[in-house]
Amino acid sequence: MSNVIKFIKKAFTLGVVSSTIMWSSMVTVFLPSTAIAAVCPTLNPGDMIKVTGKAAIYAVNNENKVLYFPSGDEFKSWRETYGGYVSINQACFDSLMVPSTYPGAVNYHGGSYIVKRPSSDQLYVVEPGNALAKVTPEAAKALYGTGYKVMTVADAFWPHYVNRGADVTEGKPHPGMLVMNGGKTWYVDTDMKLREVSDAGMTGNMFMSKFVHVATDAMISGMSFGVKIDGMVAAITDKTQSGGVKAPAPGVPGAPVVSGNLMVALAADNPFAATIVS
Repeated sequence: MSNVIKFIKKAFTLGVVSSTIMWSSMVTVFLPSTAIAAVCPTLNPGDMIKVTGKAAIYAVNNENKVLYFPSGDEFKSWRETYGGYVSINQACFDSLMVPSTYPGAVNYHGGSYIVKRPSSDQLYVVEPGNALAKVTPEAAKALYGTGYKVMTVADAFWPHYVNRGADVTEGKPHPGMLVMNGGKTWYVDTDMKLREVSDAGMTGNMFMSKFVHVATDAMISGMSFGVKIDGMVAAITDKTQSGGVKAPAPGVPGAPVVSGNLMVALAADNPFAATIVS
């Protein structure tokens, strides 16, 4: 009789344990993602973010992944003053993904500076789309003035410039430049069209007068004209240069999980590829 009672007790204990495990598994499966992942404020592609109490500022690309600024110089090429970011907490930041391929950093604004690598004298201009284009010293002087400033980009950050434009061998404005001609400011678009920039366009795109260079009639001869810039243009202001901050569709890898006005993402830190584009 005692053996029967012991058997019943063991069976009962196993049943309770099995039920508990099954219940726990079901809760994990059906619990909403917002309850098991870090909660962030609504983040839009193109936003800058900063963890409260920390100094570093980051930019969000069109896959809602986070890119860093290598230094204050890159940041100041996009924005004259410190600010313009969305404050987030540490848990939110730790939940955000980073790109698994280059670019993983914010590069200099197109048309801002001449750049070079530490161990090379070859000069480059910065163009939209995380692009560089080789430039001769003579062309650099004609476009940026005899006292043009050269910024040295460390080898570790050079691969973030993933694209290359046509070599610049003469004093003709290149994509991304701001030039002054005829008393007006013009932006050189990626298709080499000159687009007049109004005061509202200067403010809306955070263009800086220090990056506006004089262009003679001869320098812009043969260039056609595009639509006037009267306000913010997403493809220009996108610090990540990821295609005008177009967000991926729901269900596409890299798209954030959104619930109401909350956004969450699961962490995935992957190393960058080791390919360097020269």
